[in-house]
Amino acid sequence: MKKRVLSIVLSAVLALLFVIPVSAHTDTDDKFKENLDKIDKLFAEAQKLEDKAAALAAQIAVSPGVLEDELNALLEQKAAAETALKEKQAEAKAAYDTWQALLPAPTDEELEQLLNDFEAAQADYNTEVANAEAAEAVISKATTYLNVFSKIPGNQNDFYKALGVNSSDDDELLEFVNFINFSFSGKKPSGGNVWSSLRDNKDGCLDIAIAAVTAAKLAAESVDVDAALADLTAAEQAYDQAVAAASAAAAAEEAYNLAAGSVAEIESALEFIEALIAEKQAELTEVTGMMEKLTAALTKAQAKRTKAEKLQAENHELYDFSVVKDFGVYDGKGTVDAHINAKHTDFRKLKLGGKTLSEDDYKIGEGSTVVILTEDFIGELTEGTHDFTAEFEDQDGTRDVELHLTIEPIQEPEPETAPQTGDRDITAFAGVLVLAALAMAVALKRKSSGMTA
Repeated sequence: MKKRVLSIVLSAVLALLFVIPVSAHTDTDDKFKENLDKIDKLFAEAQKLEDKAAALAAQIAVSPGVLEDELNALLEQKAAAETALKEKQAEAKAAYDTWQALLPAPTDEELEQLLNDFEAAQADYNTEVANAEAAEAVISKATTYLNVFSKIPGNQNDFYKALGVNSSDDDELLEFVNFINFSFSGKKPSGGNVWSSLRDNKDGCLDIAIAAVTAAKLAAESVDVDAALADLTAAEQAYDQAVAAASAAAAAEEAYNLAAGSVAEIESALEFIEALIAEKQAELTEVTGMMEKLTAALTKAQAKRTKAEKLQAENHELYDFSVVKDFGVYDGKGTVDAHINAKHTDFRKLKLGGKTLSEDDYKIGEGSTVVILTEDFIGELTEGTHDFTAEFEDQDGTRDVELHLTIEPIQEPEPETAPQTGDRDITAFAGVLVLAALAMAVALKRKSSGMTA
C-alpha cells in the first residue's frame, strides 16, 4: 500500500515537471488567439459603424453650419419684413383716416350738376352783358338823335350826317324810322320825305327822341350784370371746390389702396419666409439628428478600434521574444528543444554561426515557439557550445533570438532524473511536491505502524 501511494505521487510530480512549461505557453497562445478573435470582431464592428457613418454622411447634402447660416439669414429677412409691415400698416391707417375725413366726397352726378349750374350761370352772365351792351348802344343812339332833333340842320345831308344814318340805304333808313317810332305820310320812307316830315314836325320829333332815350335807359336799368357775375362766380367756386374735394378724396383713396396693397404684399412675403424658415428648421433638425448619429457611430467605432489596438498591444507584449527554455546541455541522446516567447507563425529561420540551417535539421512547434533540433543534426555537431540564432519577423520588423547548445563528452549513464527544464520556478515547485509526497509517505507509514500495534 505504501509503495503504491509513493509511486503515484512521484508519477504526478514527474508529469508536472514536463507539462507545466508547455501548458504555460499554451495559455499564452490561447490568450493571443482569444485576443485575435476579439480584435477581428472589434475591427469588424468598427468598420460596420464607420460604414453606417459614411452612409449617413452621404445623405447629408448640406452641413448643419451652412443650414444654420441660411436659417439666420431667413430670420433676419423675417425681422426686416415684420418691421416693414408695421411701418406700412401705420402708413395705410394714416391714409385711410385721411380718406375717411374727406368723405362724403361729391359724386359724379353731383359734379355734373354743378358743372351744369356753372355753365347756366355763364350763359346768364353772357346774356346780361349782351343786354347791357345793347342798352348802352340804344341809349347812345337815342341820345344822338335827341341832340340832333333839338336843332335840326337846315339841309337834308347835314341832318342825316349828324344822325349817322345813310339816307341812301333803305334798310338803315327804315331802322331809324322804326327806332324813333315815327309815322309819316309816305308809303315808303326815303331820305327826302323822312327829313321833310321830321323838319315839319320838329317838336313832335323831339318828344319822340326824348321818349326813346327814356325807354332805352329804363331798359338798361333792368339789366343786372353784377348779379349775373356774382351768380357765375358762386357757381364756379362751388364747382371748383367740389372737383377739388372729389380729387382729394380720390387721391387719398388711391394712397390707401397702394398702402393696403403693399401691406398685403409684405404679409404674403412674410408668410413665404416663415414657410421657408419652417422647412429650414425641419431640415436642420433632421441633419443635426443625422450628424449626432454619425458622430455617435464614429465615436463608438473609434472606441472599438482603440480597444482593438489595446488588445493588439497586449498581444504584442505577450510575445517578448524572451527565451523561456534554452537548448542547454545535450545529454547525448534523443532530441533537444528550446522554448521562445514568440508567435510560431512569426518564425522565419534558424541559423548556426550565421549560416541558415535546412528545415530538415529542426522542427517548429507551438507553445509559444518550440524549436526542436533533430537527433541526426545534433549528432553532426562537435563537442562544445554552439550559438544559434532564431530569426522572427513581425510588424515591428526582424527580431533575432540567441540560443545556445552545449555538447559535452559522452559519459557513463547515470540514474534517470527528472529532465532539466531550465525553469527554476518549476523546479522549486517540483521540489515542494516531492517533499509533500515524502511527508505523505511518512504519515502513511506512521499510521500503518499504529494500526499494527
